[in-house]
Amino acid sequence: MSSFRCSRTSRCCAARQALTSCSLLPLFEVIRQSASATSAPAAGVVRAWEAQKATGVRSIAGSRVELSCGRRLLLYPTGRPAWSRITRLLTVGKKRAGKGGCLLHCSDLQPWSEGVIAILLPHEADEQNLAALSDLKKVYGRRGYMALFQRRRLNDTVRIDALARQAGGAGVRAVVTGDVLYHAPEARLLQDVVTAAREKCTVDELGYRREVNADRALKPPEEMVRRFRAYPDALQASVDIARLCTFDLSELAYQYPHERVITRRSRRFRFSVIKQQVMG
Repeated sequence: MSSFRCSRTSRCCAARQALTSCSLLPLFEVIRQSASATSAPAAGVVRAWEAQKATGVRSIAGSRVELSCGRRLLLYPTGRPAWSRITRLLTVGKKRAGKGGCLLHCSDLQPWSEGVIAILLPHEADEQNLAALSDLKKVYGRRGYMALFQRRRLNDTVRIDALARQAGGAGVRAVVTGDVLYHAPEARLLQDVVTAAREKCTVDELGYRREVNADRALKPPEEMVRRFRAYPDALQASVDIARLCTFDLSELAYQYPHERVITRRSRRFRFSVIKQQVMG
């Protein structure tokens, strides 16, 4: 028993050192846009990038999607091609749902999965989550993860332990996240306002739709290590994912479309040819 305790303590120390010394931003410190994750899955990434340039703290662009079956995923690109695939995936969902929506099915993930890291946000360690883990592994392979996060509710520790065991049994690596909605606890009131705007009601009418506590703010690495010291590999996984995600929004630039030139013809003729091609 003593040797196991020492081994676990040493792994926690190693994870703490990696989180505090690594120049990459752990996933539980990434600010996610939370106002309407289904209708604006990639909203806020430009503001996060602007904050990165102002503070020098690296941000990781990503998107949170909620599938029609109720499964929730965090998608992170490992490079620019993967970011293009994520945006194409979101385009599929937005075209299907119409203005202000994003409707995606499980079958939509596979064609746009190359180079994308997916993190499943679980509810409970039940049969539905086991099926979700199986599908996640089929689509994303070793780039599929399952999140461990606290909800600050009854039997939360038991729930996290059951989820970690279920993920291990399914061959999916667990990763610690903060389930972040805002940067600091004092922004909780602003979150209530945003939630009221999404639900089309007043703050006083929110009731149980309001977040139950102010724990969904950014936390320092030391605090995350303290909370999840029993899961050192899940702590290390956040750093490993951050190292894999090399894409930066600065890589994007405007690209002028290619023009097809028709020589030795008048402008009117060239325009009529192009118009016929466009109109089919």
